[in-house]
Amino acid sequence: MDLRMKVTIYWSLIGICLIAHCAFCILDIVYGKSIVAPEANGQIPLAAHLITTLTITGSFLFAVLTMNFSSKIFQWIAFIWSILLLLLNAAHLVETIIEDHTNVSQILVVLFVFVINILLTLDLWKLQKENK
Repeated sequence: MDLRMKVTIYWSLIGICLIAHCAFCILDIVYGKSIVAPEANGQIPLAAHLITTLTITGSFLFAVLTMNFSSKIFQWIAFIWSILLLLLNAAHLVETIIEDHTNVSQILVVLFVFVINILLTLDLWKLQKENK
């Protein structure tokens, strides 16, 4: 399969899985667990909007851009972004395992995102090498 197609699919899968990750929080509510943050005041903090937009919408944006752009600068930006996202996903996986170790569905979806993110980063690196 063409590397750019694989990269597009990986970006899309990350976005879809992050949506599933957010949706899995609803299961906690269904079964009686409070998911309200201790500092909650009825308003979603700007940081929550930013992280959601950057991770989910950003993944879909990179999928669309990958299908339409192949410049070296874009590939470097995508590669750097994938590394930053990989670090974020690694930290979130560790946090989920430590703080929510009984929630198997969350652990598995976060683990899946982490693995996809590794594959994405590796293929973006291959694209860098291929286009020199």
